Amino acid sequence: MLLAIIAVSALSAASFAGDKLLWGGRITDTLGAETYKLLLQFMLITLIGGGVFAYVTARREEHSKRESRLAAVQALDKELGDAYRAVKRVKRKMRSRLQRTPDGPPRMDASTFTSIMDELLDVQIALEEVRGHVTIRGDLLSANVVERLGLSLRYASRYLHDVFEDFERGRIRKEGEVYLIDASSTNIEGFLIDSQISTDVKRFLSYLRSEDLGSDEKIDALKNIDALREAVPSQNIRYGEVAMECLRFASSEIHQVIGKSY
Repeated sequence: MLLAIIAVSALSAASFAGDKLLWGGRITDTLGAETYKLLLQFMLITLIGGGVFAYVTARREEHSKRESRLAAVQALDKELGDAYRAVKRVKRKMRSRLQRTPDGPPRMDASTFTSIMDELLDVQIALEEVRGHVTIRGDLLSANVVERLGLSLRYASRYLHDVFEDFERGRIRKEGEVYLIDASSTNIEGFLIDSQISTDVKRFLSYLRSEDLGSDEKIDALKNIDALREAVPSQNIRYGEVAMECLRFASSEIHQVIGKSY
């Protein structure tokens, strides 16, 4: 629109300047030579110069908005990166505190376990917040990217919710001042020791990890994993390996947006 205004201004000035050639000098005769010269100077300086100034200003504003959008996406990337590292930190911390015995399930001091589960809850809530920020930033991300990020972050955050829920609902066995990590708390056991993943889920997980597939194909694989969870009672759990891959996928999606912004 701005370019059109500048073009019209330039054409008007050119038409005015070409009075003798285009109009046989009628503009000059009507206004008088001195008035004609003053008006011509005004048009050249004010209309064209002002138009160019407006164009430069608009470009600067556009650049500023692009930089602001980029900074906002980078902030989302940092939030997600912080959450991902926090999940890994909590998992490694819990594993390092496990007491393994040759004749029984791994166990952990109750106070230590409770403290670390509180950390896990904080991470889960932080991840939910990242997902919430993504879903309302249609001004930063395309609808397709928002959908892909929403699905992947939902799986990861719900997985952490499932892990904490085992503790919250008392599904984990306790003996005295020690918690036992066994099949009584499926999600916690899977978080710390890794779940037994079915062949079908493994196949779709390999698609999600593949470097040769595009984003839409990967998110279709995640949808199939979720569909299996809902359709097959024996597979009605979420998996830590899938959740971590979802976080890596989400991070990759945001990095692609940042790359296209430069």
